[in-house]
Amino acid sequence: MIYAVIDTNVIVSALFTKNIEAATIKVLNALLEGKIVPLYNDEIVSEYKDVLHRPKFSFTSSLVDTYIEKFCKMGIPSERVHSEDILALMNRRDN
Repeated sequence: MIYAVIDTNVIVSALFTKNIEAATIKVLNALLEGKIVPLYNDEIVSEYKDVLHRPKFSFTSSLVDTYIEKFCKMGIPSERVHSEDILALMNRRDN
């Protein structure tokens, strides 16, 4: 199983593409099949909602809400970890 934070651009690209072999489609399919477990927090969900509801994309509210609901249902709520915290932890383990 793979755990990943899914960038908003991946979702936007997947919803726009008509190429079923596109990498972004493969990521969304893997999510929906449970092969990738999305990690999220309130900040990520808020960004998904903000970006995907933008009028320039013309995605229906129903489509956006369905995807966000599935992400949250299939995913794991996570706290943001700053890269310097990870590096400090790794440095302590190496010493």
